Amino acid sequence: MVDRAGNAIAGSSTFSGGSPHVQVSSGGTVEARTIGRAKIDVQVGAFTDSAFTTVVPDGAMAVYSFGNTLGEPTGFGQVNLDGSGFKWIARTGTVGSGYSPGNPVSKWIPGTGQLLYARVVDASPRLFVGDSTESAKRLIDQPFPVVSETDPEVSRNGRWIYFVARDSFGIEAIWRVPPSGGGPERLTTEDDGSRFRWPSLSPDGTRLAYIAAASEGRTYHAFVRDLASGVSVQLGPNQAAGPLWSPTGEWILYSANGPGGYPGALHIVHPDGTGDRVLVSGAAYLAGGTWSPDGKYVIAARGDFSGGGPFNVLELIDIATGSQFPLPYPSGWYGPSWRQ
Repeated sequence: MVDRAGNAIAGSSTFSGGSPHVQVSSGGTVEARTIGRAKIDVQVGAFTDSAFTTVVPDGAMAVYSFGNTLGEPTGFGQVNLDGSGFKWIARTGTVGSGYSPGNPVSKWIPGTGQLLYARVVDASPRLFVGDSTESAKRLIDQPFPVVSETDPEVSRNGRWIYFVARDSFGIEAIWRVPPSGGGPERLTTEDDGSRFRWPSLSPDGTRLAYIAAASEGRTYHAFVRDLASGVSVQLGPNQAAGPLWSPTGEWILYSANGPGGYPGALHIVHPDGTGDRVLVSGAAYLAGGTWSPDGKYVIAARGDFSGGGPFNVLELIDIATGSQFPLPYPSGWYGPSWRQ
């Protein structure tokens, strides 16, 4: 042991922890117990200091890595929730010169180890399917009269992929197509709106949550659509972004945009529009988070533009309590997608 100047410190250190989330031995071995944020105290003679750790669930997720250093690769990768084992799935550019998607959200295709994501082809975003070998193929490999494909969503049974496409007149719609490709099927019309974002399917595959506006510059609201009848109902009055249906079907998570359309607090609401409440606030939570498979946790990107807290970090959020646990990943990771 040494002090900050490199001078040796006589004596021995003792370790202790006052949190139920970890067990700390006197020799400094820290063992995880339950999910949460834990403090570890260290004492050397009369001096004490502390360290902190976050105990996370087992699992892995996909992320979009925006990078930090000029020339560093950007793109989509997979990583364990504890931050280990990062592997590239698609390197789509480099810092300073690469394309940064406006909605860097990817989705896993259940049971395949394949990731669905958007990358630029001839100056327009198109959907691709790739894996950790960094091989990839276009999702739609036949003529399709649109100029962009974004915002992918995959049904729980892996049968359908939903996405937003824009035509050459600037009109957007929600479409779906089997993962094997083929001819896409249009689900919305101009009566439903001309601007769409973030389709999210209910666990039973019967309803679709999404964001829509009547035209460019109009307010975006959340809607829930019954796929059998084609009837859509507005979810609530808030300006919204990034709806995410929980795996239990009980909740829809969304970012309630503030003035100017900027991201804001995270809300959860029942699919029938009741029970809307703030889950976490105090920062600009970006659209495009992810639920844990059991529906108990959410990982979301925090972009605090006010300077009042951590900026550009991913957080693990407990749905029952609203507790927030910072995840010490590299900055520049967005669009988390928990691998189911």
